[in-house]
Amino acid sequence: MEDIDPNEFDPSHCASCGNSGLEPCAQFGSYILRCSRCGEAVLATSFMAFESSDSIVAAHLDCGPGHEADEGALIAEGRLSDIYPSIDNIASKGTLVRLLFRPPA
Repeated sequence: MEDIDPNEFDPSHCASCGNSGLEPCAQFGSYILRCSRCGEAVLATSFMAFESSDSIVAAHLDCGPGHEADEGALIAEGRLSDIYPSIDNIASKGTLVRLLFRPPA
């Protein structure tokens, strides 16, 4: 991958393939937005920043970029602040956890 000029960085598109589809994941204490086509990490920050979030999330064992989450791989579902420990326990061991944010009821 070539160097990217930080003044031209666009976190809404993958620098490797140009795809605009992004998938949120958690791994090793990081919150990662990755490309849904090639799997390249587009943006990452600390997953701890989400510890008190009231967003509704379904957390699944990752099935790979662009693949639908398998209901059999569900780790937890609910308010992120409530299920954060379950996600963090698995993700901190290196397992990639796919996060599916649900619209508020």
